[in-house]
Amino acid sequence: MRARQVFITYLLYACSLCSQVQAQADSFPSFFYEIKAKSDAGIISYFDSLRNNPSDQAEILQKSLLSYAEEEELYLVELLCNRNLGKIYSNNKEHSLAIAHLSRAAELAASWPDPSLHGDILVSMSGIYDALGKKDDALEKLLRAYEILIKADSLEAAQVQYAMANLNYGSGNLREALRYGFTAKKIYDRFKMDELQTKYQYNLMHLLNTIGVTYRELKEYDSAIYYLDSSREIALHLNNEFWINLTIGNIGSVYMLKGEYEKAIAYLRQDLRASKKFKEWISAANSAMSIGQAYSKLGNNELAKVYYDSALYVFGNKASNTDILRTHYYRNLSLWYASKKEFENALIYQQRYMALKDTLMGRKQQVELAQVKANYDFDRKLKEIDLLTKNNQLQQQRIDYRNIIILAGAAAICIILIVTALLYINLNARKRDNALLAEQKERIESQSEQLAEQNRVIQVINDNLEQEVEKRTQSLKSLNKELDIFLYHASHDIRQPIATILGLENLARKYTTDPDLTDILERLKSTADRMDNMLRKLQISHSVNHTPARLEEVDLQELTLKVIELNKETEKRRAATLCIDIEKRVINSNSELLAVVIHNIIENALTYGNERPLEVNIDGKQLNEEYCMTISDNGEGIPREFQPSVFNAFFKASAQSKGNGLGLYLAWKASTILGIKIELKSELNKGSEFTLHIPTV
Repeated sequence: MRARQVFITYLLYACSLCSQVQAQADSFPSFFYEIKAKSDAGIISYFDSLRNNPSDQAEILQKSLLSYAEEEELYLVELLCNRNLGKIYSNNKEHSLAIAHLSRAAELAASWPDPSLHGDILVSMSGIYDALGKKDDALEKLLRAYEILIKADSLEAAQVQYAMANLNYGSGNLREALRYGFTAKKIYDRFKMDELQTKYQYNLMHLLNTIGVTYRELKEYDSAIYYLDSSREIALHLNNEFWINLTIGNIGSVYMLKGEYEKAIAYLRQDLRASKKFKEWISAANSAMSIGQAYSKLGNNELAKVYYDSALYVFGNKASNTDILRTHYYRNLSLWYASKKEFENALIYQQRYMALKDTLMGRKQQVELAQVKANYDFDRKLKEIDLLTKNNQLQQQRIDYRNIIILAGAAAICIILIVTALLYINLNARKRDNALLAEQKERIESQSEQLAEQNRVIQVINDNLEQEVEKRTQSLKSLNKELDIFLYHASHDIRQPIATILGLENLARKYTTDPDLTDILERLKSTADRMDNMLRKLQISHSVNHTPARLEEVDLQELTLKVIELNKETEKRRAATLCIDIEKRVINSNSELLAVVIHNIIENALTYGNERPLEVNIDGKQLNEEYCMTISDNGEGIPREFQPSVFNAFFKASAQSKGNGLGLYLAWKASTILGIKIELKSELNKGSEFTLHIPTV
């Protein structure tokens, strides 16, 4: 009775839990389920549109979507929600929350097939670290983004390299800025200007400007002017008036540093006009100040004073913050009065300059202290968020474990009831089965005795069989040995009468002038030569099988020339031309087996020619740890379908072949013993090329 009450309680709780899950699912808006039905590309496009939506409800919507994604285990939606929340918090200067969400997005994107998502998230994180003054962390994220994007999109990777160049330029690492800048430029140089999309043309324009101003800071002025002018040309191509004049202003600043003041004034005046047009008052003031300095250097102090005053009182008054501009103004006025020998006024402006400079220095220190405090707060909040996330995960795990335990308990009670019923049913069945089992046991024991007797008989048969197999194996080995000896002696003994036939044929030629008889004698000699050649190769096959694998010093050049000499008669008969270029090399090998390899391949080249003049080239040279010998001919070649079989014994590529099919087989057999690799290239009616890769180490 007690167990029944517990079971009912657990069952009711399980139903309640399912109802809660269903209620939570019903709380999500219906269009969330429409997102789930979209393709991956559709989901990314939808969240990209939300990313660029600055509405006040964007954060609430993204959090709701994130909750839905985690509940439904929608991997891509969770990734994009964290990415978008990272941007929202970054725009709101809540950097610790931004990094927390972007870190989660990067973790999910690492296993996403499209690497551009991962790279884009890392670039966003770099921007936040840069804003916080954490240059090393920013650079580390950009380097990771580059490693990811270069595998997928080289132009986006170039943009990351440009960002690293800017980061190093801002940190004063000018050489590193150039290195990253030129890496990006090499990627852009692979494309023509018309092949680049407009955004990449703008990126390239910015990149060249950065390279130019970096060279300016390094005082490499000619290079600076070259790259700034290249940036200006792209701005002209894009018809971007603002950037045209910005690059012109930068070129003017370089001419100022070079001391070419007339050119500097011309460029700076253009920049001044453009700055006034676009209401860039600080830029206009700086241009006017630089023009005044140029006139001062040229000795035109009156005109210099006009531009100094215009910089501060005409353009500076329209700008929001003119403290830095005033320091330049006071410094230049001090020098201007000093040049006019009005030292009292010069001292006044010098004192104003020093006072304002000290004030700005104090502000800078305050800003740096505030930056340090902000970084400390950022790190602290990041740790708090991380700790909170881990606590939430732990709490969720506990809830999940509790629910699992409850559901498992309810399931266990159901299983216990079912098992109890089954046990009761089985108990009755088992009583019936026991009687049957006892009867079957007796029958099985009887059968086991019979099987044991049969196993003993089988064991005796197996023992006799093993002895018979061993006896037959020894018999076969003996027969093979006798056959090998018989083949060797038979081929040796048969060559004697063939030699006699060849001698008689040669003698008969001297005593006859009958053309028919001469033709018969020629056919007789050809047949005898083929028989003699086949018997000789059978003897060589025996020698290859029984030659001891001893090593000796072998001069490859000398050995090849000896083998060629053995084929002189065939060379003369075929009217062949042999071109020999063998590099001298002494190696440790077996000269007899190596001669078999080279001889049979050269003989094959001389044998299978066609009607045109036969040329055989024999080249040999050392390459790394092997000696490569190439034997090529312009003969009839070997059809592609027959090439895998040419090293088989007695193989003939055609019925018209006059060979016996043993030459290349013997070459392959001997090369296998010596560890030589034979490479074949052949084309029908063009010739064949055999390359021997002879190990020298």
